Amino acid sequence: MLFITGKVKAQMVRRYWIIVAVVVVILVGVVVYQTTTTPKQVTLLVYSADAYVGEANAFIKNFSSSEGVSASLKSAGSFALAQQIAQGSPCDVFFSIARPAIQKQYLRSQFPGWAVAIASDQVVIAYSNSIASNSEANTIITNYNTLKGKLNMLQWKLLFDQLTSGAVKVGIANPATDPAGLRGWLVLEAAGYVYAGNQSYYVERIISSNGNVTGEHAANLVAPLETGEIQFLFIYRSFAISHKLNFIALENKINFGDLSMDSFYSKFTYKLATGIQKGGPTVLYVTVPLNSENKDIAYRFVVYVAKHAQILRSFGMIPLNPVIIYNSTALPAQIQQLLNDGTAKIGGNL
Repeated sequence: MLFITGKVKAQMVRRYWIIVAVVVVILVGVVVYQTTTTPKQVTLLVYSADAYVGEANAFIKNFSSSEGVSASLKSAGSFALAQQIAQGSPCDVFFSIARPAIQKQYLRSQFPGWAVAIASDQVVIAYSNSIASNSEANTIITNYNTLKGKLNMLQWKLLFDQLTSGAVKVGIANPATDPAGLRGWLVLEAAGYVYAGNQSYYVERIISSNGNVTGEHAANLVAPLETGEIQFLFIYRSFAISHKLNFIALENKINFGDLSMDSFYSKFTYKLATGIQKGGPTVLYVTVPLNSENKDIAYRFVVYVAKHAQILRSFGMIPLNPVIIYNSTALPAQIQQLLNDGTAKIGGNL
């Protein structure tokens, strides 16, 4: 039998623990190596106004192909999305069609202090082939098509008189959640001011005649428009084009689509729980909320959007060239570079 002295036994124990320590060090090194060399799989979380899902997806598809980054898209009304972001919902990139939704009044602690305006749009009155079952709607469209582009003030007044008479149903999204609804009411205010000499005339008229139908989001009102439950819908021109809806194109004075008419549009207001909302040009913005967990990639995505805004032309929008940056804080370096290379210009405070 082999006799092991206490000294030899102690040496064996030391050797055992040395081997254990070496193994541990090797394993830790392997883990550290894998952690530092294996690229982190990132999924960019993009929020988009629901009327611009097609546009957002076009940017996502092209960016993902070039950068190898996956992305998921969540859509709703701009105001509803802003409220979710403010409450802590994770979001890397936010496309909004309403400037207030990207300001502090909505984003609160997630307000980044800057946004990039990339394209303009305008409000139209959409309709579908289902109007054939409503004689009043047919009359409105027949008169409009007969005089398309040549309607005078009296003819526009007649159109809005008929539209708000209660004989047809008009979809207007909830203005508290969807800016398309807010702008629908502002169009009625502007039409009253321009055609009837009374800013509240058509607003009061459609309410008293029970002519308006509300939906949480304008996109939710497309199905009832197509089935004939409603005959008309206030929506954006790009949305009507992408969804193959017919539409009445409004004059610049009331369509909230002319960037040069900002001061005129601001005459018209609508009161929400968050405060008085002023009218303004219909512009699509993009920004990165403060709670973004992938800011570097999110900034690269915004840069890509700014440099490829011409994509939006195929959706019936008018890309801004250069795009316009609004900010009330210092810009991230990647966004600042858009100014340096001439892709963007400063538009003032956000």
